[in-house]
Amino acid sequence: MLEVIRPNGRLIRAVRYINFLGESIEDVVLDTAGGPVQSWASLSPSPERGFLDLGPLTVLPGLVDCHVHLALPPPRLGDDAAQVLAGRLAGCLDYGLIAVRDGGDRLGSTLDLKKHQELPRLVACGPALHPPGSYGTFLGPAFGPEHIIDQIAELAGKGADQIKILVTGPVNLDSLEAIDTPHFSARALSRLVGEAHRRQLKVMAHANGVAGVRMALTCGIDSLEHGYGMDEDTLAQLAESGVTWVPTLAPMAALVTQGPANLREAAAAALAGQMRDISRAHSLGIKIAVGTDAGAPGVVHGLSYLWELQLLGQGGLQPAALIRAATFEGARLLDLPGRNSPVDLPLAFIAVAGNPLEDLEALKHVHAVIA
Repeated sequence: MLEVIRPNGRLIRAVRYINFLGESIEDVVLDTAGGPVQSWASLSPSPERGFLDLGPLTVLPGLVDCHVHLALPPPRLGDDAAQVLAGRLAGCLDYGLIAVRDGGDRLGSTLDLKKHQELPRLVACGPALHPPGSYGTFLGPAFGPEHIIDQIAELAGKGADQIKILVTGPVNLDSLEAIDTPHFSARALSRLVGEAHRRQLKVMAHANGVAGVRMALTCGIDSLEHGYGMDEDTLAQLAESGVTWVPTLAPMAALVTQGPANLREAAAAALAGQMRDISRAHSLGIKIAVGTDAGAPGVVHGLSYLWELQLLGQGGLQPAALIRAATFEGARLLDLPGRNSPVDLPLAFIAVAGNPLEDLEALKHVHAVIA
């Protein structure tokens, strides 16, 4: 059973520490009061400091899922919806997730939920923004151009941490070249992003296809969600922009294995294209963060996180890069402790059996969260 440990300033000894950059340091002592990582052999024990000895466990910063939908699938009729969402969030901790970002729920329930949960930390957007007649009514009500910008002020007043904008529709599996055109004009999208930034709110943008992604990047978004169907010029623009990419592979992989038979071949082609782009993105220095899109068909909250990491690995990210994507890039995107420097303390540590740099399956065995 997972144990949540309050270190209370104690020193933590572990067989190894894997830092935000995926660098492994053997036989270490971590100072939870903010001191540097030290080797056990070089440490001069202080009688004033207590020790927490984790024996053979590996310690690393807690994991971050940058794209979930806690309100999906919708709670069953008669269930207490608030309780269902709270249970989904709390259950993420069992998988080492110390923070998640919800990418939109129609009723804004996550804006209330985040007030009542310490860990995992919930970064919530509330309802996603999109215009009438466009994709996304299950994530938020549509608003016309004369009212949609007012929704940013309303969401800010309700405590939204970031703003979710649906720039395009979903991946078109009939033809990746025929992905929906953008829902907004460049002028309208720029106004929305500008208003969010004026209120110190980051913008996570759902966008697929060359036209939608390029418009979103030009308008100054902070994170690109999905991003299927990019070409080389778009990847180059993404690299130059400094925007973080959250590729969300698991929903497409679920379609390949669990979706309707007539969609599986197209889904496999889309997934293969996304993996190729991940390899190119890594070589270009594009910041990649991990997001499962949990709540999508076949993608389970918490449980599917390791699957997403494995898929990113198949796309070319080496173990150290996977750890960075799962920890440091997530912390930066969600404005968590540790975002300013890889040597900073994270929001929380996790302790696992085994070495995830050698075998990602080690992340299945989270023994403790230290916060």
